[in-house]
Amino acid sequence: NGMVASGWLRVSHRELDEEKSTPQQPWLKHQRIQKLAPGEIVMSMDVCARRSRIAAAVWRDRASKDFRVELLDAPSGARSSIPSDAPVYAVALDPAGSRLAFAPQGALELVDLDTLHTLRSLPLADCPRVMCMAWSHDGRRVAASTSSIPDMSTSVQSELLLLDAHTLTIERRLGLGMAFGMAFSPDDSALALAGADGRVRVVDIATGTVVAELVGHDAAVMCVDFSPDGKRIASGGLDQNVRLWDAATFDSVARLGGPTDYVRALALDESGERLIAGSGDGSVRVWEPEPMRTRLAHRADRERALARVEPLVAG
Repeated sequence: NGMVASGWLRVSHRELDEEKSTPQQPWLKHQRIQKLAPGEIVMSMDVCARRSRIAAAVWRDRASKDFRVELLDAPSGARSSIPSDAPVYAVALDPAGSRLAFAPQGALELVDLDTLHTLRSLPLADCPRVMCMAWSHDGRRVAASTSSIPDMSTSVQSELLLLDAHTLTIERRLGLGMAFGMAFSPDDSALALAGADGRVRVVDIATGTVVAELVGHDAAVMCVDFSPDGKRIASGGLDQNVRLWDAATFDSVARLGGPTDYVRALALDESGERLIAGSGDGSVRVWEPEPMRTRLAHRADRERALARVEPLVAG
């Protein structure tokens, strides 16, 4: 339970020393600047801790039609790329780090990461845009929230797809609202959805029914996660709040304030007691128990670490 890291790192200093780096501890050279290409947009990213692999959906701009998925093997620094004919909105690595699911507009693709060969492809006609995806912890299932492309004459249609991860066969198709994030419970029996309507929905995987709707956010929910022990659900949204929920009773446990912009990503650690969240205000906050406090690392304070206590507001 010790500190993982402290401070900040420019992305241009990401070059690894291959001789000193290990899978558990990458060693950075800080000798050569590796800047991102101007105009590149990262739409989605996923990390597999077991294999230390990173996948990112990147597009330069619509005019150039330069769409691709960038893959990075962190220990070796080896990079590869999967080109796409259409914008890629979502990527997800399987728990073993051997397969990648990614979603160019109009399809869902399954790729072997050792060979970069396409294993399966599923056309998506009615709802061609995948907003987010997640793998089950056992690697047997992929969930995807899809939506139609809005225009002036039709309303947006959304649905949740539960698919066999080996064949991409659709096991269930649920007419739920659009989700911006999702997470499987540790035992894969439930799926939590971060709803665009401000609600967190919990879906029973066996029956496909919504067993709970968690109401508390004042705007769209952007991210959601289960604690590793399955006892808590955390959610963050456009209302600049992080909320904690009891995963058994679905009662609200706490509201964590502090961010001054939307909360786009969050995660609970192995103990389920420490929570980290990234906000559009450029900050990463870590909430810790006993006493509950927040450590804040902010872009504007790069020259020195900034520690600040944030109140825990019940309810």
